[in-house]
Amino acid sequence: MYKPRQKIRTFALSGPCLPTSSDGSPLLELSGISGEEQLSQIYQYVLQVRTASAAELTTAAPSPE
Repeated sequence: MYKPRQKIRTFALSGPCLPTSSDGSPLLELSGISGEEQLSQIYQYVLQVRTASAAELTTAAPSPE
């Protein structure tokens, strides 16, 4: 099985309510996509996202006061 050395991203989630780390990178990553499309029809996709790994979350969490 081919495993790239780094994540290749061709999809990005953005919006004012989506969580980001202190450096601005997203804390959600795409884990699945499903949907249907047909010619001359309305299409719909369902995106499944998950939080980043625990290591990324601990570095992004604000320090307690």
